[in-house]
Amino acid sequence: MKIKRIIIFSFFSILVLCSFRTNKSIAKDVQDEIHDKDKALSKEVDFASDAIVKFYNNRDLGEKNNLESYFSKDVLKLMNYKIKYNNLKNKEFNNYYYRYEVTVKPVDVEKWKQDGNSFNFNLQVITEFAYSKSDEISGNSLVLEFTVFKDKEGNLKITRCYQSVHSEVDEAKFYDMLSKNEDVDKWLNENFEEAKKDLEKSKDYFGLDYYRIIAICN
Repeated sequence: MKIKRIIIFSFFSILVLCSFRTNKSIAKDVQDEIHDKDKALSKEVDFASDAIVKFYNNRDLGEKNNLESYFSKDVLKLMNYKIKYNNLKNKEFNNYYYRYEVTVKPVDVEKWKQDGNSFNFNLQVITEFAYSKSDEISGNSLVLEFTVFKDKEGNLKITRCYQSVHSEVDEAKFYDMLSKNEDVDKWLNENFEEAKKDLEKSKDYFGLDYYRIIAICN
């Protein structure tokens, strides 16, 4: 009876050990796949990271970095809208940033993919700053979805930069209109006029100090 128990115990021990080794092997395969994707798309990721840092510095610090070499003509319209909107907001409420820093990190690497000459990946953008003469460091974090296209000469362009939350405009509608070849210029102009009215209403209704708190969250 003792021999049978020993045999049964040994059998289950082997099964557990094999299962552990199998799971460990699978985890290693996933890590290898992530590493390979990260390495394969490193040029495109570095390109998008550089672009988004320059964009944020333009948007929040008022810098004049040239974005035309990074974004396609259509996507540049969206990025310029965001800069224009934030410039207006900061001017209206006399807000500005200092001790400002942007950090870009790869995320969801296992979901990255290449479709022909198009490369799709996600990047997390983290901003840290002191806001409107405050000594307290604030921060914000969001994930952007990128599509980078490489032409026959190897030149790169960002053909999609999508922010699903806390955006200055309905980006899902923007990209849907682009896919249908609709007039996004007119739509963005109309949005901006409405945004100006909303900013004025918010300023009058909430008051300056309260709105600054709201602005940090956006």
